[in-house]
Amino acid sequence: MTSATTAYRTDLAVHGLPFGERDGDWIAVASLVSSAADQAASDQLDDGDGHERAWKTAIETAIAALGVEHLDRVAGREWGDGWSGFDPLTIIAIAMHDAGARDLSRVLLDAVLRVRRGTPDLAYGRALAQRARVAYLAGEQEVAADFYRQVETIGRTLRSAELRARAANGFVGLAQARGNHPELLKAAELGLRLAEQTAAPRVRWNARYSILMGTALFRRFDEAMFHGWELFKLVRGDPVAEASALQTIGQLLFEMGDVDAARSAFAAVVSRPLPSHILLAALGGLATVASFSLAHRTTLDWAVQEVVSFRDRPTTPWSYASALLDCAVALRDVGDIERARELRDESLAMSRTHRLNALLYRGESIPLDVVTPAPVQALVGSATSEIVSSVRRLAPRRLPRHVRMIAAGGQP
Repeated sequence: MTSATTAYRTDLAVHGLPFGERDGDWIAVASLVSSAADQAASDQLDDGDGHERAWKTAIETAIAALGVEHLDRVAGREWGDGWSGFDPLTIIAIAMHDAGARDLSRVLLDAVLRVRRGTPDLAYGRALAQRARVAYLAGEQEVAADFYRQVETIGRTLRSAELRARAANGFVGLAQARGNHPELLKAAELGLRLAEQTAAPRVRWNARYSILMGTALFRRFDEAMFHGWELFKLVRGDPVAEASALQTIGQLLFEMGDVDAARSAFAAVVSRPLPSHILLAALGGLATVASFSLAHRTTLDWAVQEVVSFRDRPTTPWSYASALLDCAVALRDVGDIERARELRDESLAMSRTHRLNALLYRGESIPLDVVTPAPVQALVGSATSEIVSSVRRLAPRRLPRHVRMIAAGGQP
């Protein structure tokens, strides 16, 4: 098994810079829980309880590192209630992963699950769901599927709509990865029904996103936009979640062929201080939609410049490499082939280095001698048209001089 220190070094090599002032506490917590897991295995053989001290110290260290205010805020967002027991360990694992310390988060969660394996309660199910999410985002689909099935089983045993909704949303992502759109929509519909029975904001947000994605895949745009706007209203007051929802709406508008409204959504996102992965996705989208009109060439050039500025800033390789490809295609479409080739090649090099196989395939499939046709605008109902008008009103009067990045946890 990987040690906490080794996992941190792996994350650091990818990230390039330390994650913050609490890196030492993160390593300490993961190390303590790993030690508790090892001791728990020995205790089972000799009927001892030597792991309890390390386990208790790990929880105390996590509480001190995060602070009660942060714990209250995250517990409210993720679960819709307070925290207790070993919840701080799951919450600090979420903080690690969101900041980019993904391997360290995995090591911590694996150790938590080893210690608590004999007690499959709600807290265990939540930790297991987070471990499934870590596996899914790491591209470990079979591992994620196994974890999500366990979450679903525990949810049925406990009659927990929350855990079953978390599992259903996980199955949505897995169906998307397999390209099984009917299965995706079926899981999304179940996830929404279950999520509506919970008080967990994050679960309800994810369910709305899943059903938006599912209906959009079948070009049921009126339904998709309804769910997108419901998602936006649900997350109002959470700046990062709000921007993420608006980014999703912008992508939906582009798929609907409403390039101008999509540009308004993306412009609204990039005008806010946000984590790098959201900014990069919106910048890539903004570059894409700006390429369809010569009148917006200045916007395209600005978006490309802002994406490239992340070359020397801490962000995830996937986010940066993906945005580079968006910019490469946009530049190709306006005839700047040399610059397009340069950005595409940079993305390909990063994808090879970090084994981003999906992006590598996408980049290698981009020809430089064609032009993307302008999207055909879909016919939508009056309710959707009203939502689109509301999105347009969110656009800033002008773009900022530069985008402003904050850490995933919301700190500058």
